[in-house]
Amino acid sequence: MSEASIINLNSTTPETPAGAATVKWQGDDETNPRNVSAYVEPATATAPGAIRMAAGLTGSGDAPVIQEIQTIPVTTDLPSHDDVLAFDLNGADPTTGIGGRLAWKSILGGVDARTGTSETITTASRGKLVTLSNASAIAVTLDSAVSSFYLCAVDPIGAGAATLTPSSGTINGSATLALTGPGWLFFTGTNWYFIGGGSGGGSSPLTTKGDLYTYSSADARLAVGTNGKVLMADSAQTTGLKWKTLDETDLSLSDITTNNASTSNHGFLKKLSGASTDVLRGDGTFGPVAGGGGGSAFYPTLTPPVSSNFGWVNQIGATVTDNSNRMTFTVEHNGTDPNFRYFLYNNTLPSTPFSVVAAFTHHVNIVANYYDIGLVLYPASGTLSYDVQANIQSGSVGMRQIRMNSPTSVNAVTNVNNFIFQGTLWFFKMTDDGTRRKSWYSVDGWDWMLLIDDASGAFLTPNKAGIVMTNFSSLTWTFSCYHWAVYNSIV
Repeated sequence: MSEASIINLNSTTPETPAGAATVKWQGDDETNPRNVSAYVEPATATAPGAIRMAAGLTGSGDAPVIQEIQTIPVTTDLPSHDDVLAFDLNGADPTTGIGGRLAWKSILGGVDARTGTSETITTASRGKLVTLSNASAIAVTLDSAVSSFYLCAVDPIGAGAATLTPSSGTINGSATLALTGPGWLFFTGTNWYFIGGGSGGGSSPLTTKGDLYTYSSADARLAVGTNGKVLMADSAQTTGLKWKTLDETDLSLSDITTNNASTSNHGFLKKLSGASTDVLRGDGTFGPVAGGGGGSAFYPTLTPPVSSNFGWVNQIGATVTDNSNRMTFTVEHNGTDPNFRYFLYNNTLPSTPFSVVAAFTHHVNIVANYYDIGLVLYPASGTLSYDVQANIQSGSVGMRQIRMNSPTSVNAVTNVNNFIFQGTLWFFKMTDDGTRRKSWYSVDGWDWMLLIDDASGAFLTPNKAGIVMTNFSSLTWTFSCYHWAVYNSIV
């Protein structure tokens, strides 16, 4: 077909442009245009694909003003079967250099099969399905010289992983994109976008029962874990997830005081199999029931103290002996009343909050006069002491809190009346959370009864804790300490 360039319509006689067979008017009257348009008639009207191309100006009225116009250049190439006439923005009139022309184009659609390991998607693939088939990795360059609004489909049908890389601009905001499924490629004139499976939705990467659909920089498969493993978040993993067999490092236990369910004070569960005399303790160990009662009392795990970790204040003849599961004390008559002996723990108390816990048992009958046993808080210097004691006298046991100016000088006494001791072991506890200092008693080490509630720092600032004892009877008194523990928390 001829190239049409300039048609000068400044009179009623159309001018024939170079290379065109004829320029004709079409309308009511070619010599006096009324409702007419000019068109170019090809020289070979019977050639396959020849068309009439309108110049694009319509006049009207008895005396229209017809101006010079520029026609769109028309390709001289004849079409192939099923070609369509399309506007080619990149084409140009070879005579005038004017950009854009009409040209015959291959019909949109069809398959553009690629089998190499290095491919380039160009204008020739517009509107087509580009298949990528290779067993090895495929590097695909996207030619950013294509026109704006370019669109084609792409499908990696081979086993090789395909990576899309624009010659300029980005794809989905990145320099490259791993292609793992079919989809559409679209070019804006600056950047590329992939819409479809494998990199944003559509085709699933899952292959096996139990696989998980996850994401890192692209859609990804997390293979199913082995039996017994659990799914756990882990930012160090590519997908942020992993399968793992749980161990104690993966569990975080909150330390609470309700029912004494804490990491440092556990109860016991009956062992389901194994030695009939053992129990499974809350701390995960097996062993015999602590304490007496023929297994009737289950205590927390006991920590027997060692005398080398303590030191005497006002010993006056008291002795201590280490045994495998306890310290045993022998306390002679004091001679005067009061006359307390202190066996102080060598380590300095932690700053608040802190807790001190001990468990005792005694080995004599309750007789006239009295014995005392309990916990004491002691300052860094001076002779003050702050005691919580079991007071055993005259056939009964009571509880009291005593503030002492010295081992032989009482400052103040607070008695807890109508108190009845039960159980084989007597548990004592002092806690201080920085606001309140409290003294407690328990028969089993689990359920505690509050005895004294004082302000933190009452009477003295404690530096050490220990065991307090006295004997104002005619007999030698023997008792044992089965448990001693100091915590830098409230238990």
